[in-house]
Order: sequence, then structure tokens, then C-alpha cells
Amino acid sequence: MVNFHMQSKEYSKTAKRLPRCLCRVIIPILLLLVTVFLLAVAGNQTMRITKNDNGREIDVSRGNLIEVSLDSQGTTGYLWSFESIDPDYIEVMREESAVASAPGFTGGPVMHTWLLRLKKEGLTEIRMSYKRPWEGKDKAADAFTVRLRILP
Repeated sequence: MVNFHMQSKEYSKTAKRLPRCLCRVIIPILLLLVTVFLLAVAGNQTMRITKNDNGREIDVSRGNLIEVSLDSQGTTGYLWSFESIDPDYIEVMREESAVASAPGFTGGPVMHTWLLRLKKEGLTEIRMSYKRPWEGKDKAADAFTVRLRILP
């Protein structure tokens, strides 16, 4: 029994030291992981571009994401479409549409959003038109243009 009691005391001392040792190791590792995550998120920021940015020249960093959001009127047949986008500079990652009005409201506004990734440095342009697909671009009801200066 004495031997068991001695082993129990040694185990108790080790168990008390273990959390302190783990804290000295785990906390710095956790801080490192959080720092790496924050740097990764900061390096891949998403910039939102709207109709208010029409005609602007915008400086952005290569590798970042751009979210272009343009609204339209539902059930009119008019849609936003790209007239000019250089695939060497810009990759369309995703396109979505969402009703921007109360449920059950027919013909209300619709928000179209494109997620774009900037692939390489240089100067490029996004040109879009708001038209019915069966009509030519000369019948477009609206236009949207943004010049992008993609920096390293």
C-alpha cells in the first residue's frame, strides 16, 4: 500500500505540472495560428463595387477578390452582362442573383452579384451593359464601367 500511495503522490505532482507545461506550449501555438489566419484573411480582402463606382479607376491588389453588385428591376427582361472582361486579369468565380424586396412582391428589385478574382498585375477594365438578351447592346438601358489598376 505504501508503494501505491507513493505512486499516487508522484502522479499528483506530475498532473499539477502538466497544465503549466501545456499552457507554455499551447498558448504560443494558438497565438501563432490566429496570427497566420488573420494575415491570410487580410491578404485576400474582398472589395465591394457598386453602381456608385461607375466610371472610376480603382487600385486593387493582385490575388484579392472583388464583389460587383448591381441592381435591376425584376420581370422586365433586362439583365446585366459583361461586354468586356479580360480573362488574363480577372476570373469570374461566382455569379448570384437575389430578390431585394419583401417576399411575395412580384417585379421588385433584384441584386446581381459577381465575385471576381484578380489574377495578375496591370491595367484592365470591366464593362457591363443592362439590356435584354435578345436585343443588341445598342439598345442597352444602362452601362457600367470600372477601370482596375491591379498592383502587386
